[in-house]
Amino acid sequence: MSSEFVPKSMPISRKRPWLFRNSNRIFESRTVKNGLVELFIKAFFRNSSQIFSYLQIIGVSVTAIIILPPIWMKWLMYVLFLLIMKKWLDSIWSIVTSKPLLVALSPEEDGMFSAQKQVLKLFLAPAYILVGLIATLATMVAYIF
Repeated sequence: MSSEFVPKSMPISRKRPWLFRNSNRIFESRTVKNGLVELFIKAFFRNSSQIFSYLQIIGVSVTAIIILPPIWMKWLMYVLFLLIMKKWLDSIWSIVTSKPLLVALSPEEDGMFSAQKQVLKLFLAPAYILVGLIATLATMVAYIF
C-alpha cells in the first residue's frame, strides 16, 4: 500500500555533459572563490532543467512586459522580475553549495560570500540588461502609439 506513494528512483544514466566535457579549469588561479564560482557555473550548465528555468523566467517576463498595456505595469513586472530572478538564483546557489563535498566550508567564509556575489553578477547581469532593454523599448513603443 505505501509503495504506491513512494516515488521509484530512476537509474542514473552517466551521460557525458554537453558543456564542459573535459572539465578543464575555467579560472587559472585556484582560490576558494574561483573554485566555487567554477563549480556553480559547471553545475548550472550541466543541469538542463536549471537552464530551461532560467530562460523560462526571462521569457515569461519579456512576454508579460510586451503584452501588458499600461506603462506602470510594464515597469512593475520588471521589478518583480528582478526580485524573482535574484531569489531563484539564491536558491540554486544554496542547492549547489549544500552538496556533501562542500559541507567542510562554512557559509560565513569570505570566499563563499564573494563567490556568491560574483555568481549573481555573472548570471543576473545579462538577464537584467535584456529584460530592461525590452521594458525600455516597450515603453517607447507605448508612448509612440
